[in-house]
Amino acid sequence: MASDKENLKALLLGFYDEAEADAVERDIRWADGAMADWPRPAPDPRFLARIKARVRAESLGRRRRRALLRTLSSVAGVAVIAFAAYSVFRSAPGPAPGPKALLPVSTWAIEVESDARLAEISAELDELAASMKELQIDISAPESNAAHGREGADNKTTMSLDDFWKG
Repeated sequence: MASDKENLKALLLGFYDEAEADAVERDIRWADGAMADWPRPAPDPRFLARIKARVRAESLGRRRRRALLRTLSSVAGVAVIAFAAYSVFRSAPGPAPGPKALLPVSTWAIEVESDARLAEISAELDELAASMKELQIDISAPESNAAHGREGADNKTTMSLDDFWKG
């Protein structure tokens, strides 16, 4: 690694020619020697204590402001989330709605006015519903394989929904 003297010389050669760089380097070295002979002033301990106290006070003030800002932003965020949740989940004005069926009361009732194919499908569905009622097949039973028919009915008239859809 190059010494300080070589570094200074290389720096000065970037600005001056060889002779001028040597002269400037001598002047700088002379000034460094003269400065080293003079004693350095020591800072007043009370002055240093005042500076440290001021820096501590500023630092504490910044920390308090940051903490306050974090708290306020957290409260604002919670308020926004609470307002959004309230506006999404609040009930509509008026009486509370009662339980609604997922399907209309008459599941198989299809209003068909213009399409003949839909009329055929509607008739077949009505026919299927009637035969299911006649056989007493429970379509809401948890076991769709089991036949829920009349007690004592023979196997020919007892059928399950799975058997029907299999063909």
